[in-house]
Amino acid sequence: MSIIWSIIPEEIIFASSDYATCLGFMGSDQGEVNGLTKANYLGRDVVLLRLSNGRGRIMSLLSTDPADFMDTRFAPNGEINFPESNELQ
Repeated sequence: MSIIWSIIPEEIIFASSDYATCLGFMGSDQGEVNGLTKANYLGRDVVLLRLSNGRGRIMSLLSTDPADFMDTRFAPNGEINFPESNELQ
């Protein structure tokens, strides 16, 4: 067993390239990839999965502020309205 110490999230290291592409690590800067999109919600960057009912599911919070991770509004699997524009503020 080995331990990886990295600033790159484990979702990027171990997940599919679609997730990495959505976040801009592998060529795409913004835009939707297989339903995943990076967006700004309440002033924080999040990765959302587009749902069929016009809502989005928060998959990941992209923040360097530890307090943001304690805020339940950004909890993984939380659902929010997903407007057509990428402006979710």
